Amino acid sequence: MQIVIPFRGSLDHLEECVNNTRRGLPQSGSILVFDDRSGSPEKPIFLSQNEYVFTGGIGLPQVVEFSKKFVSSDFIALMAGDDIPSLDRFHLQLAQLVTGKFDLCLGLQKKFKHNNSRVPALSGLFLGDEFDVSLLLLGPYGADGTIMMTSSFYRDNYILDPNDSFSDWALALMHYPESRIAYLKSELVYYRQHSGQVTRNTRNLWIKSLVKPNWEKLLCKLTDVTSASNGAFNVVAAPWYRSKISNQEIKEALNILNQIINGYKQKNMSHSSLVSIERIMIRRLIFRLNRKNAYFILANLSELNIPKIYFKFISEATVLLKEFVFSIGSSPRVISPPDHL
Repeated sequence: MQIVIPFRGSLDHLEECVNNTRRGLPQSGSILVFDDRSGSPEKPIFLSQNEYVFTGGIGLPQVVEFSKKFVSSDFIALMAGDDIPSLDRFHLQLAQLVTGKFDLCLGLQKKFKHNNSRVPALSGLFLGDEFDVSLLLLGPYGADGTIMMTSSFYRDNYILDPNDSFSDWALALMHYPESRIAYLKSELVYYRQHSGQVTRNTRNLWIKSLVKPNWEKLLCKLTDVTSASNGAFNVVAAPWYRSKISNQEIKEALNILNQIINGYKQKNMSHSSLVSIERIMIRRLIFRLNRKNAYFILANLSELNIPKIYFKFISEATVLLKEFVFSIGSSPRVISPPDHL
């Protein structure tokens, strides 16, 4: 297997990433770092010559395409140059893919800051036992951060759009429903949060991206809903995006959430998966609470097909409040619309 690491940031972060990657690398594994810094930087001393390729500032999507020329293994894992893999990440994922039953293997991420403090995922993490495509309707899920795939999937399907700030999510919405996905309920990657990240600086740009159209296509496949307003999309799939949402759009979102959870129940998903999905859905509504719509949301909460919904809503709100207080100062949790919208 090969670990592909596109890089253009801090050498200190990259060294930490590479050293930890080596610690967990299977015996037959190798590392390929694609240095996309502009200018004429020297090869970092902690990389050997066969681990280093200079790309010279062509941009991440082009680096991904360029890296395909160097793929010589059956399996490819992607790493960001500022993140750290868990010690057992590659062994766990490889064990799933070598069976030949899956095209991709995904897992969980744990966020941390430069000072190693924990950053809770306020929008909720899926902690169930099995992956279901309907999870893609509930927002970005860190696929790029934890993805290992067959080399054929990487060559044929893995494309990043330079104009799309949610390119990995759009890719998932387009391809993953037809692909065979293994899911590990394990924290495979420690995801470093810092101010220079593209995803932190461009999260508002989903309106210009392919995410919403592809999201609607998947929504149409899995439910009887053929389209959704931007407001309903924001409630269900974009909890970080703050915008004015009408009561009608909240009702629309409740209908979508109900169809997703009913689909889970019809598939006889495990108890842990149902509980996890319920918590994520409840958090979607908590994120939308404000003094103007609180009464409406609470009055219509019983429409969500979740047993003991009011008890679970209060319980989850308490947990979320604690996590929010814990994360104060860690990172911006509220994103406002761009000025021109």
